[in-house]
Amino acid sequence: MFQELMVISGQFNLADERGKEMSVKAGEILVIPPGKQHAWNIGAAGCVALQIIHAPMLLENFGELSILFGSVNTDWQKVKIGRKAMKNTLDHLKSEFNEARPADSVLIFAYLLECFTTILRCYSRGKHIALQTTPGEQAIKRALDYIQNHCHEKISLPTLAQISHLGVSRFSELFRKSTGCSPVRYLNKCRLERARLVMAYAEMPVKEVADHFGFKSIHYFSRAFKKTFGRSPSKLHPGK
Repeated sequence: MFQELMVISGQFNLADERGKEMSVKAGEILVIPPGKQHAWNIGAAGCVALQIIHAPMLLENFGELSILFGSVNTDWQKVKIGRKAMKNTLDHLKSEFNEARPADSVLIFAYLLECFTTILRCYSRGKHIALQTTPGEQAIKRALDYIQNHCHEKISLPTLAQISHLGVSRFSELFRKSTGCSPVRYLNKCRLERARLVMAYAEMPVKEVADHFGFKSIHYFSRAFKKTFGRSPSKLHPGK
């Protein structure tokens, strides 16, 4: 999971797995990719910070945001967005956190995307960064697009490799490098996310949902669902 550390006041001190120290001051944001071990301690008294944790933001879903929040193999990045921009984001988030209103989670996500866009633009300023993809990234994107559009169908590893115009071994290597997980695991995560949405908004029995998304056993589906989301699918539709 990606981590963003937004320092609102004071100073936050960290050290990476090599012992390299870094300080994050008010108005600055530190982007930490998945798997980057670190230790931290709060610097000056009165430090206030907000931590955001989220999955990689891949090219096919989030466009240019994948430059900073897509690759799991990048290094730490510290970006200064300024106290005003940070305060605007925090004010918006607080307004939704403090009151239970319809679609508040949608607005929270929108405000975070706005913040991430600000981070990317500040990071890109003066660097002339454009969204460029290598042939390998283009190949993986074809597979990701196929999974998004056909996740309810039977999909095999050789099929995804063929769509990407790569051998199975090379495809698996590039896919893991791009997404941080295997093609099979990514496919299952996609199916589980879609299944959760269907059960949240449609009155479908759990077994029917499991069958629709290609899970051979309702027991396997239930275990995977609970492991991923922290509760069983029957909790969404009791008695079904």
